[in-house]
Parts: sequence; structure tokens; C-alpha cells
Amino acid sequence: MIKYLTNSKYALALIFIATILLYFRSVLFDFSPLDEQWLIVENKNLLQNNCFLKSFTQPLGEIYYRPLLNISFIIDAKLGGLKPWLFHTTNLLLHLLCIFSLFKLLKLLCQNSLYVFLLTIIFAIHPSNLHAIAWIPGRNDLLLTFFLINAIYCLFKFNENKNRRFLFAHLLFFVLALFTKENSILFPLLFVPILFYLKVNRKNKLALVSLYVLFVVLFLMAKFAVVIALPAKTVTNFYYFSQILKGFLIYVGKFIFPINNTVFPTAENSTIFYGLIAFSFIIIALFYLKKDKLLLFFVFLVGSFLIVISALAKLALVSNCDFQEHRLYPAIALFLLTMSQIKISNTKYLRSLTYVLALFIVFFFVISEINLGFYKTKRSFITEAVKHNKNNYMLHFMNGKQEFQSKNYELAIENYNKAVQLNRNNLELFMCRGNAYLEVNNYDYAIKDFNYAIKTRLEQKFVITRFFANIRFGEVINAINDLRLITNSFGNTFAINVGNIEVNVAYDKKMKQLNAQIQSQPTNPELYLMRAELFIAKNNVELTFNDLKMARALAPTNKKIEKYYQSFIKAYKIGA
Repeated sequence: MIKYLTNSKYALALIFIATILLYFRSVLFDFSPLDEQWLIVENKNLLQNNCFLKSFTQPLGEIYYRPLLNISFIIDAKLGGLKPWLFHTTNLLLHLLCIFSLFKLLKLLCQNSLYVFLLTIIFAIHPSNLHAIAWIPGRNDLLLTFFLINAIYCLFKFNENKNRRFLFAHLLFFVLALFTKENSILFPLLFVPILFYLKVNRKNKLALVSLYVLFVVLFLMAKFAVVIALPAKTVTNFYYFSQILKGFLIYVGKFIFPINNTVFPTAENSTIFYGLIAFSFIIIALFYLKKDKLLLFFVFLVGSFLIVISALAKLALVSNCDFQEHRLYPAIALFLLTMSQIKISNTKYLRSLTYVLALFIVFFFVISEINLGFYKTKRSFITEAVKHNKNNYMLHFMNGKQEFQSKNYELAIENYNKAVQLNRNNLELFMCRGNAYLEVNNYDYAIKDFNYAIKTRLEQKFVITRFFANIRFGEVINAINDLRLITNSFGNTFAINVGNIEVNVAYDKKMKQLNAQIQSQPTNPELYLMRAELFIAKNNVELTFNDLKMARALAPTNKKIEKYYQSFIKAYKIGA
């Protein structure tokens, strides 16, 4: 068996088989309820004309400049529409390409074929890579890693045969990485030490460094011409540093001990304990390094840490920020390159290391197989996320949406209640809960939620939602008031025209009901008062006055009717 594993073709074939066995069912998975919704499902630009060019001139979600990621989504959408299976298939194919690229680079840097096989298969099935593959937006890090590994590979190949084509390819991969994800601007900090390690001549070294700087500047100019930088949150240096350190230890722990992984890892469900243990492994590894490998070991190690830190730069400004593992994908590849530089000459130690890595591989495969199922549907994704994040309002909010779509309205209200308890500032929560109350015919609670949202922030969509709720429950006067609010505040011609049609239909229906009731109960003063309210809503003063007089005659001691009557004659200056 060992003989076959030292053969590149057999080893790579086995790695591919193991990867496909693990991930093939992900092809049939649905979109998750997270970023796929705005990146793909609700992204109308994916199927428009000139959408490829627009990827370079328009931001992604108003905050990202990642043209190549968007182009990859456009290609999938044009090939198969918005079908999840095609997007998942692309992610799996990109993972296989990254595996192949890492395998090639490891073969170049490490003479032990068995060790190369073990390190590559660890990358192929590592549980912390699951999020980059099974979660479609993780493609960003798949693409980034593919470009990074091949950029490094081209540098070593150039050093090997001095063919300048590898330098051009190296620069091309770097530029592609820049237009894939922003943290690639740090890659020169990895490339430059490699240039020194390879003893690249001074002329080529200066040319490459100059081009790195030029490409980074051009990329930043393109980015800031499209994406407006968000204002930075004010934090203390100590807080920022503590968050970076905490996140760093969480991520480092996931390199070696990916035990507490979940679909939505946050500070709430993550621990630094495994990160501290992982550091001890790194320190021990230093004792087994040969001096000629020391520099390359630290280059890859520091490179992997840089990727982790760059991923944490923005996250550290967010309370209870998420530590999703897709950001680890390129760092894990570099970390395995770091391990490839550990040379153990003692056969006994080498055999022990092989057994340990084999156990890790089996363990990782089992963990990945179990965790993969959580990505299957929106429901399984959210259920798992909420299970580990009891205090995350957004997850309860999304869970409520899923229950609402499944027509489990009581469960939807229950989840919205939890979300509201955790965050009353998101007014969409109140609107969604109000809609759920409507579905269980609880008009009063629904209107209470709508009123709170509109009072807090007057938005047209909020008023329109309340308008249709009033129409649905026959509250014609309230609907008319909402229509007037839309007219005065927003002047939306379409909404007003549609609203008028709805109001007229509801008005006629309500009027017919009241006429029939008055005909059957001609001495009921409340019915005349209700019809008077309908008449005044349409500014029909004469008919309003007639009904008020009738109601007053039938109930001369009714204070409510008398108050309404007196207010009316005063407002319209009608003589008693």
C-alpha cells in the first residue's frame, strides 16, 4: 500500500476519490440563508447584459470589490440559471484544483512522497475547509488559495529552470488574487522572503518588488473608485488588540483541533484553548528543523498567520463577531506547506508521525462527514447555527423567516420574539413578526408591530404593509389614512393608484355589509356611527351628518356618539 502512495498518480487519484466521496452529496444541497441570498438569489445583475464588465465597475453588496468572485457567479448563473447544484459543483471543482496545486507544490518542496500524500489529504478533508466548499460564498477563498499556491509554485519553478514565463505566470496569479479578495495585498510580504530564500538575482528581485507595489496601488485605486470606505468604528487600542488576539487563537486552534466547528462559529461558541495547545505543537516542531529549512518554515508559517490576522482586521471591530472557517482555507494550505519543511531523519520518529497523521486523517474525515449534513438545507443550516448561538438575534430572525415560509406561523412568531428580545433596533423584525401575526388572524398585535416600526422610522414599505393589513381585515378608514400618509410623504404614483383601487373595493364591500346590517337592525345606533365614519373618510359630509343625527336620535345619552357629533358639526361649521 505504501508503495502505491509514493506514486504521484496513485496518490493523487486516492486523494481525489476520498474528496469526492466526502463532498459529492453537497452538489445537491440548497442555498444557505446567509450571503447566498444577496450574492446570488437576489442579485439581479447576474443575468444582465454587460454583467462581466459591471463586476469591475460596481461594488458587490455595496461594500466589497471582488470582481472575479462575482464573475464566477455570473458564469454559473448563465450556464444553469440560479440552480444551487451548479454553484456547489463549481465549488467542489475549485477545491479539487486547489488540492492538485498544493500537491504539485508539496512535491516540489518535499522529497518524502508519503509525507506529501498525508499532508495533501489532510488539506482535502480538513473540517475547517468545509465552510469554504459546502457554503457557496466560501468560493472567494477557494479562488484566492488557487491563485496563491500557483503564484508560489511559479516562483520555485522559475528558480529551477530560469524560464521567464514562470515569472509572468507568477505575476498573473498575483493580479488575479488581488481582484478576488482584498487581503491578497499582503501576499508580497510572503513572496519577497521567498525571493531571498531562492536567491533570485537583484535585477529580477527589484523588478518583481516594483511590480508588486504597482499592482497593489492600481488595485486600491480601482477599489476605492468603486467602493466607498465605511467609517471606522471607534475602539480602544486594547480592545482591538484583545479581539485580534482572541480571534487569532481561535483560528490557530482550528488548524490542528477542528473540534468545535459549526456552520456559524462566533465568539459565543468558540474557545482559545485549542489555539494555545496548537502553539505548543509549533514550538516542538522547531526542534526538528534543519537550518536550511528554517527560513522557508517561517515564511510559510508567518504567511498563514498573516492571512488569519488580515481576516480578523474588520472582525475585531464587531461585537460577538463570527469566525467562519472559510477564511482559514488559504491559511491551512500555507500551514501544511510549513509542516512540509519539518525533516525527521530518525526512522522511528518518522513512522510515529505517519501513524499520528493517519489517525488525524480518519478523525478529520469523520468530523467533516458529520458536519457536512448541516449545510444541506436552509432549515438544517439555521437549526445548527441557532443551536450554538442562543444570543444571536440575526439567527433567530432567519429561523423565523424559515418557519414563516414553511407556514409554521406560531413557530415563526416564537423565533421573532427571541430576536426582538435581543435587538429592538432592527425594525424589519417588527414588520416580519407583524406579518406572522396577520397569518394567525391577530390583527391587533400585527398593527402594534407595524405602528412601532413606522413611528420609529417612517418608511414607505412599512406604511404599505400596514395599509394592506388594514385592507385585509376590513379596516377601511385606517387604510384610507395610510393611503393619505403615502401620498403626503412619498408621492408614489404606482402605490397610490393601486391603493385607491384596493380602498374602493374594500370601501364598497364594507358599505354593502353595513347597509345590509342597518336594514336588518334599523334601531342600532352603533351601525349608523360606523357608516358615518365611512362616509366622512370619503368626505361625504351630507351623508355623514344624516347618519350622525340618526345615531344621536336613537341613543341621545350615548357619550361617544354625542362627542363624535359635536366634533363633526364644529369641524364642518354645521348649525345644530
